[in-house]
Amino acid sequence: MPHVDRKLSWVEIRDVAEAAALTLAADGHDGESYVLTDLASIFISDAAAELCQALGKEVTYVNLLMEAARASMRDMGLDEWFAGASCEYLENFSNGGGDHTSDDFEELTGHPLRSYGTFARDFAPSFGGS
Repeated sequence: MPHVDRKLSWVEIRDVAEAAALTLAADGHDGESYVLTDLASIFISDAAAELCQALGKEVTYVNLLMEAARASMRDMGLDEWFAGASCEYLENFSNGGGDHTSDDFEELTGHPLRSYGTFARDFAPSFGGS
């Protein structure tokens, strides 16, 4: 992935769904906006280490050149617009654009987000682990 090993704040889809359901079902959220991020950002290399531990096999983060990533996306059948938009996101993350934290999720739900390690363990079978 073309991304300098910078910190990112992860949020898991199950947590997004929980926050969305809560705000749609309860009063008092009209016109409000919430930033759903973890309280701590982690390095991509740390995420790879968590995935390695969950899978029980080696996982290494490799920083690709942006053009190699774009070409790979195009080779997989993604259109130029999607490949370009993905590269713009990756460029932003490489410049620190994903290192934001917020306690909005905990304020909404009363509990912390799932960690990346929890995600990795829960979905290990989907990534070829046992």
